[in-house]
Amino acid sequence: MLNKNEHLYFSYNYKKRLQISLKSTNILNGDELIELKDFELISNGTNSCLCKKLGFINYKSINNVITADNLIDFRLPTKLNMYISNIDNAPFGVLNMNGSSYCEFNFKQPIMLDNLHIIFKTEDNGEYDFDGLLYNLSFQLITL
Repeated sequence: MLNKNEHLYFSYNYKKRLQISLKSTNILNGDELIELKDFELISNGTNSCLCKKLGFINYKSINNVITADNLIDFRLPTKLNMYISNIDNAPFGVLNMNGSSYCEFNFKQPIMLDNLHIIFKTEDNGEYDFDGLLYNLSFQLITL
């Protein structure tokens, strides 16, 4: 599927690392034929996680090839830290992906809430994107 695009070619090297190269190193600019020497991937917040999962740390080509530093890793995290950022900056609980999770909130002083701003973060402190996956998060509130 990756090779259906018109500019980049994806392959594996002998170490089973993904490689990206240009399908053509020549482009036509008007009447002038320009040879491309090297290229690089542009990393932003959206694609940097994908590049990391594909094994890339270095985004610059050498001899018109970008070679992944690591193997492809699409494993899901086994646990996520749950934060309620409008209450505290510390994690409130842990969501175990392969089992049940439990956390309890006890407040010494009454607090007033009109919403909960919940963020899930991975063990390396990156925000976790469920990317359309369905999940269920249940709360039981006991007021005194």
